[in-house]
Amino acid sequence: MSSRRASLAFVAVFCFTTALSAQQAGAAAMTMEPHGTFVGANKHTVSGSYHLATAGQQKVVELGDDFALDGAPDPYVVLSPTEKGDAQGAINLGRLKKPKGAQSYAVPAGTNLGGFTHVLIYCKKYNATLGQSELAGGSMKHSDGMMAHDSAMSH
Repeated sequence: MSSRRASLAFVAVFCFTTALSAQQAGAAAMTMEPHGTFVGANKHTVSGSYHLATAGQQKVVELGDDFALDGAPDPYVVLSPTEKGDAQGAINLGRLKKPKGAQSYAVPAGTNLGGFTHVLIYCKKYNATLGQSELAGGSMKHSDGMMAHDSAMSH
């Protein structure tokens, strides 16, 4: 094979490989973590967005810069299989750090996210859902085979 043909063959293989890598990167970029927008409940105003993110090996629920709660005495962020914060299997991620703005809440290691359908802002004191958002696609899928975290409302 002449050096010109070898060069052309190399360029063709390089271009194909680069195009394939770009296509795969684009497909990975299109994969979105569950996300949503809050709506108020029980005469409370809760608005703004959240998304589930991965920070290293840790899954976290991140409330967006646009998040806002009108106020409550004992608000918590909860992952729940229903629209209720005290549902069996619900996981309390922690007390709301502030009524407005971006904030993050770690999901306990080992949590099987497949059974959750809602992210809630929940008032523990009055056992009331203040705001809720359905998870994108109706539930969070978790493919690493992690076992369910069984400490409902442990915080």
